[in-house]
Amino acid sequence: MARARTHRRAKSSISVAMILGFAPTALWAYDGAKQFGVSEGLTRLVGRFTGYSMTEKKWQADQLVAGWAPIIAGILAHKIANKVGLNRMIRGMGIPIGI
Repeated sequence: MARARTHRRAKSSISVAMILGFAPTALWAYDGAKQFGVSEGLTRLVGRFTGYSMTEKKWQADQLVAGWAPIIAGILAHKIANKVGLNRMIRGMGIPIGI
């Protein structure tokens, strides 16, 4: 008698490259909070993710790009590493992280 097939769900993963995409914005907001207070840190965070400057009351495309470009680059690096097989190679070496 044939065995019943088990279907496994694809695991979603959060890669190091994707997490590192948030680092520039997080560090910039942390620096603002450290120098000028929590309010400035949150203002910087909102500005980088939405492009809206709460202090100048206008939308700034350069802030939006500065916030999202590293994140998108991290996502693309993750996708390319998967296509090339880099993550599989790292996993085979026994390193517990992937790109």
